[in-house]
Amino acid sequence: MPTWVVDLTLSYQLRALSVYLQTHSLSGGVYNVTAVGPRDAGYDVTKPNSINNNWVSGRNYVNLAASYDLTSAVQVFGSVTNLFDSNPPVAPSSVGGFNPVLYDPIGRQYKVGARVRF
Repeated sequence: MPTWVVDLTLSYQLRALSVYLQTHSLSGGVYNVTAVGPRDAGYDVTKPNSINNNWVSGRNYVNLAASYDLTSAVQVFGSVTNLFDSNPPVAPSSVGGFNPVLYDPIGRQYKVGARVRF
């Protein structure tokens, strides 16, 4: 479906603090390559291969994570995936109304925790 996918990761570290920002961008694309939609040449509502909507819009996902070393043995961390809570575009598939392989099916998620070295 998407015509291109771009992933970008930025990281920043200052002493005990580490911050990570990741983006995952998918362009819009054609839903069914064997069908003809209103954007395509040859679209005609009387033809069996013409459908009224053959386009899936793109999506951008942003993830943010950070960690802080309290001591050499203790680190606290947190993350937010799908920071802006982007919903998947409607594009029927064999598992529902969107493609869970390409798009985030869950929405915004938070994680916090601590790592301890013994």
